[in-house]
Amino acid sequence: MRKEKLAVALENDGYIRKLLNLFHMCEDLENSEGLHCLYETFKNIFLLNKNALFEVMFCEETIFDVVGCLEYDPSSPSPKRHRQYLKQLARFKEVIPINNPELLAKIHQTYRVQYIQDVVLPTPSVFEDNMLSTLSSFIFFNKVEIVTLIQEDEKFLNELFSQLTDDATDDHKRRELVLFLKEFCNFSQNLQPQAKETFYKVC
Repeated sequence: MRKEKLAVALENDGYIRKLLNLFHMCEDLENSEGLHCLYETFKNIFLLNKNALFEVMFCEETIFDVVGCLEYDPSSPSPKRHRQYLKQLARFKEVIPINNPELLAKIHQTYRVQYIQDVVLPTPSVFEDNMLSTLSSFIFFNKVEIVTLIQEDEKFLNELFSQLTDDATDDHKRRELVLFLKEFCNFSQNLQPQAKETFYKVC
């Protein structure tokens, strides 16, 4: 009951955004104690395991600040550089131009949240798997939505398969197309049986 009430209070009072404003202040002032405290705070917000809170933390306006808070692990001698990696080094390759902004935003969000789960958060020995079940579900449903949005874009799929089967497509480009298709098929494993059947018919 207390956990539920705490999650509702965090959501209704805009507490996460207020914490992120505080994060900017602490980072500007190089306040290590405050940054370490914010790391612990956000780690525990994740443990509340609430989708409504994830929706706030993972939107375009806040996700990099949340990742920033998680860079200041008190047990680490120096801050991690997760934001630098996500902004500068992790580049999404559009093998076929994606004209749907909703799809593009969902792809970026899913990659970043997957990175948070796999790299940024403490290992499962610290976080019990069931404590983060909602985070896994968040990623799961994002992948389902990505597959659905791509399936509905006939122009995109036609262009994809047209370039794949075109003899004029160079080997590097064909490799990129195949890797995209492989990832697309991997995402489809999250579909329900009936939706999978539709996916196979489309592809």
